[in-house]
Amino acid sequence: MEGYFSKLSFNLFCEVCERIIVKKDKKKKFDILRAFINYHRNKCDGDNFHSLMRLFLPKLERERGPYGIKEYNLARTYIRILHLPKEGHDAQRLIHYTAPSSVKSSDVIGDFAEVAYWILRNKCGQSTNITVGEINDNLDLIAVKHASQDPRAVDDILTELLRKMSADEQKWFLRVILKDMHLGLSNKQILYIFHPDSTEVFDLSNSLLKVCTMLNDPSVRLHEIEISLFEPFRPMLSERTDARKFNFTDTLIIETKYDGERFQLHFSNNKFKYFSRNGYEYTQTFGEDEFSGYFSRLIRNQFSPSLTSVILDGEMMGWNTKRSHIVTKAANIDVKTLKVGNIVQPCFFPFDVLYFNGEVLTNKPLIERKEVLNKSFVDLEGSIMKADYSTVSSNEDIIDAINAAIDRSEEGIILKKMDSVYKPNSRSSGWYKIKPEYTEGGLVDLDLLILGGYYGQGKQKGKVSHFMMGLAAPTENGLHPSQFESLCRVGSGYTVPELEELSNKLESEWQKLRPGAIPSTHLLSKEKPDVWISPEKSCILQIKATEVVDSSVYHCGSTLKFVRVERIRYDKPWYDCLTTSEFQNIKQAYKGKLTSGHIQSLPGKIHSQRKKETIESLVGNNKLVGPVESVSNVLESKEFYVVSGFSNTSKEDIEKLIIKNGGVIKNIPGSTTFCLIAGDINRRVKNFCESGKHTVAHFTWLQDCLEKKKLVPWTPQSLAGTTLMGKSNLSHCYDKYGDSYIEPVNENAWKSFLIG
Repeated sequence: MEGYFSKLSFNLFCEVCERIIVKKDKKKKFDILRAFINYHRNKCDGDNFHSLMRLFLPKLERERGPYGIKEYNLARTYIRILHLPKEGHDAQRLIHYTAPSSVKSSDVIGDFAEVAYWILRNKCGQSTNITVGEINDNLDLIAVKHASQDPRAVDDILTELLRKMSADEQKWFLRVILKDMHLGLSNKQILYIFHPDSTEVFDLSNSLLKVCTMLNDPSVRLHEIEISLFEPFRPMLSERTDARKFNFTDTLIIETKYDGERFQLHFSNNKFKYFSRNGYEYTQTFGEDEFSGYFSRLIRNQFSPSLTSVILDGEMMGWNTKRSHIVTKAANIDVKTLKVGNIVQPCFFPFDVLYFNGEVLTNKPLIERKEVLNKSFVDLEGSIMKADYSTVSSNEDIIDAINAAIDRSEEGIILKKMDSVYKPNSRSSGWYKIKPEYTEGGLVDLDLLILGGYYGQGKQKGKVSHFMMGLAAPTENGLHPSQFESLCRVGSGYTVPELEELSNKLESEWQKLRPGAIPSTHLLSKEKPDVWISPEKSCILQIKATEVVDSSVYHCGSTLKFVRVERIRYDKPWYDCLTTSEFQNIKQAYKGKLTSGHIQSLPGKIHSQRKKETIESLVGNNKLVGPVESVSNVLESKEFYVVSGFSNTSKEDIEKLIIKNGGVIKNIPGSTTFCLIAGDINRRVKNFCESGKHTVAHFTWLQDCLEKKKLVPWTPQSLAGTTLMGKSNLSHCYDKYGDSYIEPVNENAWKSFLIG
């Protein structure tokens, strides 16, 4: 049986939206929406508001899948449905809806739905009194057809709706489908109007349906909410922090900053559910149970026999099955579509557990949740693996940790207070995110030339607010460059006054980019700007970005991630921008990560001289138990980092051995670390070897040094991995088979040769 809101006329919804949008005063907007909701709350006889609120709040929609429709796709669809000439005025207005047009109202510019309304108002008939329920049914169907990759069926749905709706209804339908209502009220404000506790419930559950179900009566307030099995919640977040300004006060847990997709795994009664950070469900991709999905079957086999139900929070990554290492998003993979059995398959890295065997754990300290996590499952390489973590106990350790992450070409580190409780959607509750780009001077500067511009939206509609940036093609004999390759798009980093000043300088130089008329100076690919500018009339921007990734969208075959403007370089001539060859050298030198090197301590800060590290202090730093007696100085002043234990010798025993013989143990490998010691070859050892940032010696080399009472020179056989310089040095003394050019062959080497 249809509820009250499903039978409500969609035209009524459109009328109240029109009344809200024309008001400039925020309080009046509030009053109109509150009166509308209260009126229907009194008439609906307790019916659930969900079918109505999902239209007011389309960005918060989680109960149906994505529509796969953006402005450009809609423009092409409407051109086809309305049989508009492709080069005609109306068709071009739909495609270039952000560009200034002949329409007098500036409100139209940059608003696709409004542009479409002006075109449709003479082509649409009267409304057939379509209901809110019918609108939702059609949106459900569009999501289903998009998921089954059936664009023709989507066209059919839009064509039928065009026949049923007036131009006004079409406008608001388009705004719902594009998830941008232009009401002048934020999602939080609309939620608050519905119920004062709505934001809290949505932050926890990521479900608008749950908000409308739990909070139907605004006079009843919510006092306590818990996370629930099989219902997504908004995960706890980390606060951005400058590594050099972090005020260390206590021992912290340190984790690798994974560059994947945040995921929740829910499990109970042999059923799985998977949710993304934004609450979208991907259970169909990974498997509802061990019979419907191979990924879930692999994970189910790793769970502890005593585990009956669990919620895990972690990062879904790609895993290269041939090379046995992590693949990040920078490799242009979508972890949500990966399948077990492919060369790159999904691998889940849980770092927190929030629910275990019927008990909610969010109010327990993180260190206790880590203990529960450790007993929840057994790692299976390439499928489910606990996120690595350790502890740090000084500011110097934190700097060493971020520099070690830079050396390994990782995204950064996460610091967490050991006693932190889990607060959904909170970014200020004891978790800290440190990446090179958060630290002044942590990223490489790139001087790029503006090649084109994009019209903005909102307050910037009708104005160029984003820029296409490019590199100069190399020239010979010192001539100025004559061609420029597109590299990226940038739209942040500058202040409003800076953008206005730049816009005023370039405004008269912009030229509309017409299809088939790309200037010879501009080498473009799939991505094209709204307007272009002649290079000699343009300006250089000093850009910072986190990394370079491959891309076919831009002409140079690469693009930049997390781009922002650092400075506008009016002082540099247009021809003095970065060239493609210089850019390739930077890309190779930094292995795609655009960090400018190690982060140093805070400038100007006076550091007290560090106390000489005694054996006792080293033992304390490494959590070793009992006194360590010094037996030799073979390893005197050399810094070591022990990656793994060996056979029956634990990691702690190897650390004791190093300290006994004069060595220094580091919690995090850094630039001053002499070498890493590897016992058993596990995933962490392989990662260090593949990074090429450190020399990784086998434990047997350390035993050899202590037996001979001296530092034994490294050989290919004694190393698990080394740096580029180390490989070069070895190549001068050993051939590709590991045989020495200068050392005589001993008896053991002969035996090895004859046997192997």
